[in-house]
Amino acid sequence: MDAAGQSHAAWRQLGYEWEQVREAWRDTTGDYFARRFWEPVERETADCQRALEMLLDTLRAAREAAAP
Repeated sequence: MDAAGQSHAAWRQLGYEWEQVREAWRDTTGDYFARRFWEPVERETADCQRALEMLLDTLRAAREAAAP
């Protein structure tokens, strides 16, 4: 599995665990944490994963272009 696949799998696992926590953490503090911390990290992680995929695609293309 490449770096993007590993990152995606780890993020999916963390998301699953976050959902488990949210089942029990239903109060204003949990809502604040979700808005202030989880949601921004979720957006940034999605952006980073897209950028990593693009970088890996570029590196693959460069490798193929350099191959004899």
